[in-house]
Amino acid sequence: PDPRSQEFLGKIAAEINRSIPVMIDQETELMPAIGVPEMLIYNYRLVNVSAAQVDHNKFAAGAKERLKEGACNRPETRDNFLKKGVALRYSYFDKDKQHIATVDVTPADCGF
Repeated sequence: PDPRSQEFLGKIAAEINRSIPVMIDQETELMPAIGVPEMLIYNYRLVNVSAAQVDHNKFAAGAKERLKEGACNRPETRDNFLKKGVALRYSYFDKDKQHIATVDVTPADCGF
């Protein structure tokens, strides 16, 4: 199957979702992932944060650098998704599931 297809990415999301909600670290809970054409969307809840306390633009800018470096350098995300034309979207929500920021890492971000 085409790795950029809704069908393929939906299956990946379903696999991720079998093990959620799961705490990634002390601050971050992984919520259901979503597969859409050409994009895999990860949703995270920051369990100790309220959206009102966060500078959303500053958060997004800081997260973009960190996420880009991680996604472009980690073989799983680089080779399975980014090199095959699939973008990764990371959406962050506060403890009450209010949206804080969304950061996309695209193949172009990694030089593909």
